[in-house]
Amino acid sequence: MFLLLSGFAKITGNTVDGRNILLDVRVGGELVGEIGALNDGMRAATVTAASHVLTRSLTQAEFLGYLDEHPAVWREVARTFSIKMRLLTQYRLTANVRSVRIRLAQSLLGLADRCGESSPNGERLGLPLTHDEIAEMIGSSQPDVQRAFAYLRNKGAVQTAYRTQVITDRQVLQRIADMADTEPDSVRQRYIPPYGKGGDSGI
Repeated sequence: MFLLLSGFAKITGNTVDGRNILLDVRVGGELVGEIGALNDGMRAATVTAASHVLTRSLTQAEFLGYLDEHPAVWREVARTFSIKMRLLTQYRLTANVRSVRIRLAQSLLGLADRCGESSPNGERLGLPLTHDEIAEMIGSSQPDVQRAFAYLRNKGAVQTAYRTQVITDRQVLQRIADMADTEPDSVRQRYIPPYGKGGDSGI
């Protein structure tokens, strides 16, 4: 298993029809492979570095031995499990929400909490993600995510460029995520193009 000291990694898995999709991300300070180390289970996903990363590798014996010697670390590992379970529960609940823009807003806020970086325009996600990958994470299609991003840009909540997303108004984005924005999806919005040279094709 690995302790990710810095950088970002992508967690991907294969669907039953053979597609490889993005399931989640890992950021500095998080563990990778700890579930397999704890239950001797088969690896359920693939981890790929998405930036320059620095890691500390541990064998199963080293990891379990360290936990036995440091009960406080057991509590921290249990806390990270609870966070992952909460995120999974949230995903299952929001997956049944019809509005893609709500799911997108919630996902962007969650990513910003884990890997947000200050930028001149707002809070930039430090992990480069395409619109295709974001669509995979929230269980939607790329065209629907493109339309949802256009809506968020129109509201002034985000700016986008190639593999770049910036939260420009967190309060507005939070209101959309909380379903407090009652404007129906069917309302046609004024088109606000992505910023940056060449825009964002989402691929």
